[in-house]
Amino acid sequence: GLKKLNLDNNKIVALPDAIGDLKELTDLNVAGNQLTALPDTLGALTGLTELWAHNNKLTTLSDSIAALTQMKTLHLDNNKFATLPKPIVKLTSLRTLQLKGNQLVTLPDSIAALTALEKLNLPFNQLVTLPDTIAALTALKTLSLSNNPLAKPQSSAVEAWLSALRAGSCTVRMPVRW
Repeated sequence: GLKKLNLDNNKIVALPDAIGDLKELTDLNVAGNQLTALPDTLGALTGLTELWAHNNKLTTLSDSIAALTQMKTLHLDNNKFATLPKPIVKLTSLRTLQLKGNQLVTLPDSIAALTALEKLNLPFNQLVTLPDTIAALTALKTLSLSNNPLAKPQSSAVEAWLSALRAGSCTVRMPVRW
């Protein structure tokens, strides 16, 4: 069966529900289209490890995404997310989460569930504060928070976490005025 499907840059406005029938799919690229939503049937692709959906017009993700427990890489840069879609925190195998250039104002406490994350890319959002629970993300190798209006200082828990990341092998990119 089909393992990889690349539909990037095709001016697609909606994916057919039948995409959920591609049960052996591991890698789906729908980047650079005009998608405002992904079909609920995407949750049936339980073997999916990579989803590239950047450069679209997504504002939310279906709860069915939570079923994609094998997901390692999720690219959602340059969409219209104002909040972190709730199903993302169920993807506990996630290693890379890309959300550059959205409209995120805050991150939920539940982000602490993503303890396998190695790359968290959040530049060009509207983040002012980070939740104390983000300190659970200790496996990070790359953290980018540049071009956010982050207040300084953050809470003592967040400041201690940032210091520990910097002291380890994590590349940390903060706003210029930091």
